[in-house]
Amino acid sequence: MEYAACFTADSDGFFKRSLIESCVTGDNKEISLPQSGKIVFDAKIKGEHNKQYIYGIDPASEQDNFSIVILEAHSDHNRIVYCWTTNRSNFKERQKTGLVDDHDFYGFCARKIRSLMKTFTPIRIGMDAQGGGVAIEEALHDPDKLKTGEKLIWPIIDYDRAKDTDSQPGLHILELVQFAKADWTAQANHGLRKDLEDKALIFPRFDNLTLGLAVEEEGRKILEADLNPLYDTLSECILEIEELKNELTTIVMTHTSTGSGGRDRWDTPEVKSPSGKKGRLRKDRYSALVIANMLARQMNRTLASPDYNMVGGNLKKIPISNKNPGELYKGPEWFTSAANDDGIYGGIYRN
Repeated sequence: MEYAACFTADSDGFFKRSLIESCVTGDNKEISLPQSGKIVFDAKIKGEHNKQYIYGIDPASEQDNFSIVILEAHSDHNRIVYCWTTNRSNFKERQKTGLVDDHDFYGFCARKIRSLMKTFTPIRIGMDAQGGGVAIEEALHDPDKLKTGEKLIWPIIDYDRAKDTDSQPGLHILELVQFAKADWTAQANHGLRKDLEDKALIFPRFDNLTLGLAVEEEGRKILEADLNPLYDTLSECILEIEELKNELTTIVMTHTSTGSGGRDRWDTPEVKSPSGKKGRLRKDRYSALVIANMLARQMNRTLASPDYNMVGGNLKKIPISNKNPGELYKGPEWFTSAANDDGIYGGIYRN
């Protein structure tokens, strides 16, 4: 009242707050899809054995956090069910309390990924190749870091581009993403906003009752500002997803230049620290979500190639009819529609 201020109706970022809240499911906020019907779910720290999951990983460690976002894949949508962050200082605190046995940060992060894989069965793991991604990749296929029953994790097999790791035994589910590429970043961000608008990406239910029940079940008190925990609990996972929403609202799209070489850039706005040093807000959870959602789009929306079955057979079994000769040709629709209907290319050969 003193400054004659008023609350804004919505956020000004690339991902509007109203858009994000419309994708949050709940008992009083019904989200219905044609195939899945009414959707209501909660965040979880253990996956289901009959579900498949997609990991998005931002491997930062110093200024930003190392972040993991897990999506649960469904036929017509994906659900954000898990979010976890850490950094090097948090890793050192865990070492002091004896919670971890690893002596290097990236080995600890690789062990966390493997522990999640025990319940969240992954079909694809996406990770930024920059900022420590290569180090974690090496740790995931290091035989010395394996435990009983675990398998080596290798990059995916690209049949258009052969790699030396394609013949290695293990799980080929890791995809290193070049997050710095302008075309990939633009496609991933616009795809993420479209999925939010189409309700193809949904956030779990969140209210004070859900958080209170999680805290009561764990038997501990959670501070609202405590997002650097030593114990991985459901209440912390719920708060991490809330921070993910906040990071999404801070993302703004800018243009680097007005010339032909300009590109779109998605980043957080600049802020000043108490010491006067310029910096930016964190966006590690957002980066992990962008990676996971982009992999999900590539896997679910890939067009199926034509099924080239063998055409022909014994003369006695081939139906001879001008009205219904059958599909004698397979291939592009612009060719097969004319060839199969007119029959001008058909023929029967006798031996």
